[in-house]
Amino acid sequence: MALRLAPLPQPGLNIYPGFIATKPETFVAKGRDSWSDKASYLISYASPSGEALAPFLEIIEQKRKQISFKTMQGQEVMRIVKQTHVWSGTEYHGMRGDGNEIWHLKLKSGLTKTEYQLQISDKAAASNQILVQNKVQGADKGILVNGQPAATMSRHEEWKHIHRVDLISVAPGMDILLALGVNWIRTDKQKQDNKAAIAAAT
Repeated sequence: MALRLAPLPQPGLNIYPGFIATKPETFVAKGRDSWSDKASYLISYASPSGEALAPFLEIIEQKRKQISFKTMQGQEVMRIVKQTHVWSGTEYHGMRGDGNEIWHLKLKSGLTKTEYQLQISDKAAASNQILVQNKVQGADKGILVNGQPAATMSRHEEWKHIHRVDLISVAPGMDILLALGVNWIRTDKQKQDNKAAIAAAT
């Protein structure tokens, strides 16, 4: 089911011009090419019941560890560059279409959970306190802006044996691309965790 999140106080969190939610929105991220190790997802608007409607964006890994978010017309609107460090963990750099880094997320592993350390580079948005936490409004994970739920994300278990499907809900005033980017990082981390578990068992 799609969640309806309360609007963020003005001016909201807008770091990708033209991609701020103006009403409660829910998106479906559906995995494609499950046989491939490269990222490939289709992002669609969702119905109130969580069914995929019109396609919105596609996510493609054109180069290794470079994830491109493109409109259906082929325009790149966001790129995530992944860096893996043996000792200090994994980092993700969120870029605008012009190639400038606008946010940065580092995964910091603890004894019981992994912390998502998200920092915004944009001066207008940097004053906000932004946290990525587990179990927000009944969803698997969420983004809080100044303590208020701004986005939530959960995996749709019904189709997990065929392909991955995630539901991402976004509050009015929240940056849609940032929410979709954090959800992709979540799916990437879970994919790497599964690989590690399989490798350990063999």
